[in-house]
Amino acid sequence: MGRQVEHRGTGYIHFVWTAQTGDTLGVNRGIGYQSFGFESCGYAVAPGGIRIESGYSGYATVDAAVGGWAIPVAHQLSEGTY
Repeated sequence: MGRQVEHRGTGYIHFVWTAQTGDTLGVNRGIGYQSFGFESCGYAVAPGGIRIESGYSGYATVDAAVGGWAIPVAHQLSEGTY
């Protein structure tokens, strides 16, 4: 079972989530990402995070590698398939 929040001993905490920008099911659904640095006490990207995948993706999970790198993973369906 994956996690949506991970730090794994790095200087960052990584967050991923399923983000849908419209109110129609499946339209513009993707994955959001944000990272918070413990030393800087600030976000790595703009407030609200960034969009890292948009092809009807979801069930986001993240892992963290040595050095603070995030490894986000999600499922993605082919266009027009539900």
